[in-house]
Amino acid sequence: SLISFLSLMDQELSGGLGAFEVMWSNYYNCVIDNYPSMKMPLTPDYKFYVLLEMLGSDQVTDEEKFINSLEFAAREELISDVVIAKSDNDRNKLWAIREDVYEIYKKLSPSFTYDVSMPIKLMEIFSEKSIYEIKNVFPDATTLIFGHLGDGNLHAVVSVGDSLDSSHQKINDIIYGIVSNLGGSVSAEHGIGIEKRNYLKLSRNHEEITLMRNLKKTLDPNGILNPGKVI
Repeated sequence: SLISFLSLMDQELSGGLGAFEVMWSNYYNCVIDNYPSMKMPLTPDYKFYVLLEMLGSDQVTDEEKFINSLEFAAREELISDVVIAKSDNDRNKLWAIREDVYEIYKKLSPSFTYDVSMPIKLMEIFSEKSIYEIKNVFPDATTLIFGHLGDGNLHAVVSVGDSLDSSHQKINDIIYGIVSNLGGSVSAEHGIGIEKRNYLKLSRNHEEITLMRNLKKTLDPNGILNPGKVI
C-alpha cells in the first residue's frame, strides 16, 4: 500500500527521505488532459503517483542506496514503475507535474481549496470518503487530492461549477466533517485565519480553545494584533 511504501522508504533511506509528495490518479490524469504538450513520465494506469527525493552528501553512494531501495520496494510489490531523474532538468520536469499546473486551477475555477492533516494511515480513507460524499451531493464535481504525505498534510481542490456560499458551506461540511471523524486537523500549512475559524472546534476541544483564548488575552489584552482571526 501507499503507507507501506512510505514506511519502507523512510526505513531504507535511514532518515534521508527528503520528499514524499503524492498525487492521486485523478490529479495526474487532470494534468494529462490539460497539458497535452507535457511529457508525462508514467502511464495513467495507477492509483497513486509519488514524487520521492533523498537527501545525502555523496552522489555515488546515495544514488546506489536510492536505487537499491526502490528495487526492494518493487520486489515487495509496493511500486509498479519508476522514473529516476538523471539531472536537474529531469527533476524540474517531474516536479512541474505537481507545481506548474496553472491551467488546471484555471479550468476548475471557481473552486474551493483545502489544506488539512490527519494520521497518515487514514489518508486513503479521507480521499475515498471525500470524493464519494462530494459526488453524492454534486454529481458533476471534480475533486483533486494531493499532498505531502510524509508530513501528514493533504490538499484538496473541489470544483462544483459555481462559487455560491451555499455550495461552499456544503463542501466545507463534508471535508471538515470527514477530517474531524478521522481525528485530523482542519488546517495543516496555512493556518486558521477567518475562513476556518468556525471549524476550529472540530479539531480542538473546549479546553484547548479556552487555553488559546487565555493566551491571546495575556499577550494581546487590547485585541490589536491580527484582530478577528482564529479566536
